[in-house]
Amino acid sequence: MSKTMRFLPLVIFALIIGVSYVMLTASSEGTRDTKAIGFSMTNAPVPDLILPKFEGGGTIDLADWKGKAYAINVFASWCGPCKLEASSIDAMAEDLPVIGINYRDDPEAARDFLNQFGNPYQELSRDTDGNYSIQLGVHGLPETFIIGRDGTILHHQQGPVFASELNGEVGAAIKKALGS
Repeated sequence: MSKTMRFLPLVIFALIIGVSYVMLTASSEGTRDTKAIGFSMTNAPVPDLILPKFEGGGTIDLADWKGKAYAINVFASWCGPCKLEASSIDAMAEDLPVIGINYRDDPEAARDFLNQFGNPYQELSRDTDGNYSIQLGVHGLPETFIIGRDGTILHHQQGPVFASELNGEVGAAIKKALGS
C-alpha cells in the first residue's frame, strides 16, 4: 500500500471534522443562511389548515389565529436538533404563542419529550402522516414559522432555533410580528 493511500482515511476524517466545525460554529453564532438549505415559505401566506389536536379530540383551525401573531414549530421526539432547540422554543413562547405540530411520532414518545424538555405550546397538534407539514412547506425537522397578524409567514426557520437567533433574524421576525 502506498504512503498516500495509508493517509487517505486520515485526510478524509480531517475534512469531515473541519466542515463540521465550520457548520456548527455558524449555527451556534446565528450566522448561517438557512435559505441556502432549500425553498423558504417566508413572505407566503400561512396555509388554511385545520389540524387535529394532539389529545382529547377537536381541532386547531389556523383561520382562528388570523389577526394574532404566533409561531408554528414542527418537531418530533426522535429528532436530535429538536432537543437542541427546546429551550429556545420555550424562551420564544414567553413572547409569542407557539403552536406545536408533532411530526410522525409515537404519542407516548412525544409525551416523554414534552415532559423532559417542557411544553411551550399554547396549542399542540399531531401530524401522523406528514400531510399537514408538507402543506406548510416543511422538508426537514425542526422547522419554525413566525406568522404575522395578517397571516403572512414573516420568517421560515429551517433547522433548529438557537438562543443566539432569538437576538438575530428570528428575534427580528418576532418583533415585527408583534408590531414592536
